[in-house]
Amino acid sequence: MLKLQPGELDPSQQTIITVIGRKGSGKSKLARYIAGSYPHDQVVLDLHGVDRPAELGVKDSGYVEIGEVPAKWPERLRPEGKPLVLYYRPDAGSPTLLEDMDQAAGLAYAHGRCMFLCHEAGELFRVHKTPPMSRRAMSQGRGRKVSMLLLAHRPHNLDPMVLVQSDVVICFEVPNPRDRDLIADGIGWPPEDFRLALAELPTYGYLLFDRRTPPPADGEQDMRLTSWEPLTAEELREVVRGPVPELQ
Repeated sequence: MLKLQPGELDPSQQTIITVIGRKGSGKSKLARYIAGSYPHDQVVLDLHGVDRPAELGVKDSGYVEIGEVPAKWPERLRPEGKPLVLYYRPDAGSPTLLEDMDQAAGLAYAHGRCMFLCHEAGELFRVHKTPPMSRRAMSQGRGRKVSMLLLAHRPHNLDPMVLVQSDVVICFEVPNPRDRDLIADGIGWPPEDFRLALAELPTYGYLLFDRRTPPPADGEQDMRLTSWEPLTAEELREVVRGPVPELQ
């Protein structure tokens, strides 16, 4: 049986991956690289509109931008034999913004066996304010095989269940000491050890905590938390970001 590598998505079941780091640290590039290995449908929520996939607008690419979340999965948009990736940029000024974003998570949950990629998880999974469909997708999505890839600048406003439910937590540069301690607490790692590991990272490098890795036996090294080098130039070429459309 093929052994999953640390942080790798298992398309046969739900995998929740949370990526945390300051703006410009490399979160979005790594997220797109991870998402590119996922073989099924996806729903991409991009509130700020700065992480548009380059494939949008390319005929038969399977990447489609939607102006609003449909009531059911739009199978008619699928190119033959390809996964369908729905890209959604909600109206940030809408009075129903949180509900609109929640509907995107709900669409992924209702569809099943797909991935929900949220570029601004701190806006959707807020402390004590996570809306119902997003909470359902996270808490009950395993039976639906709904994987989640959640990106956040900081953990201080994230619902605590995000770190607790995550199979994998990835950390880039985290400047705030309190944020570092919050992450360490969320993954159950000694705070001082976690801070030292972050301090030793190269630029654009990251720490990866994989809860699926068994704890070490006595005398063995704990491999649940590992450090990783930045993506290579070849890997970065696979995650070109599309242009941001001009405001009308």
